[in-house]
Amino acid sequence: MALLNQLYPPELASEWDSIGIIHGKKSQKISGILLCVDITPETFAEALERGCDAIVSHHPLYLEDEYEFEYKTRIINEARDKEMALINCHTNADAMNPGVSDALAEVLGIKHLKVLDPLSNNRFGIGRIGDSAHMSYAEFVAHVQRAIPNSVVRWSAEVAPVIKRVALCAGSGASLLSSVRATDADVYVTSDLKHHAVSEHLAEGGCALIDIDHGVSESLYLTGLKRSLEEVLDADIFVSKLPFSTWVAQ
Repeated sequence: MALLNQLYPPELASEWDSIGIIHGKKSQKISGILLCVDITPETFAEALERGCDAIVSHHPLYLEDEYEFEYKTRIINEARDKEMALINCHTNADAMNPGVSDALAEVLGIKHLKVLDPLSNNRFGIGRIGDSAHMSYAEFVAHVQRAIPNSVVRWSAEVAPVIKRVALCAGSGASLLSSVRATDADVYVTSDLKHHAVSEHLAEGGCALIDIDHGVSESLYLTGLKRSLEEVLDADIFVSKLPFSTWVAQ
């Protein structure tokens, strides 16, 4: 927990968020860790199969409005029976620099990054904006599809013929659309964009939009997290082999 808090300081988390220990005791010994985006019955079974006694997920198992789902209660009960620790880093990993969106930027080859929606000190915050190798919009869409092959990719109509500046936010980024319109971005890459948000953004003269898979976009930082944990911890650490998308890519 000390290492996770060093990598992703808890004070960077949003007020509404739930981070840290979901279940378990700080005193229990950890010899195997599974890294994933969501704690589901499938990822829990994978952790058991790999001999892990801890799961570190990106998403919390519970937020305030999510206690109605019975499978989550079953996971907690099984975690108690199997002595499986459950831990998550969420918006603290999103806001950290480097963080979740930096991993997405690296995969897409976006350079000279700045925080899109900064916290008070401007170093940390949600989303990034940076420079892309110049290419046409069609070429950039194809580039995204190649760079993130396991994602469903949707894109809006072309706005700028040449892509030079790219804004991005791993995970749900619709709340940053007004911030994106205040930049010189030629395209914004994020997830979970709804019809009305896209229509209103484009009607306001906003840049082109590319919608990628939520879970896949956030999974990209897990490889770096694995390396960071392996440098310090004497434990077997695995990134989940299960699909990070809830959709089937064609």
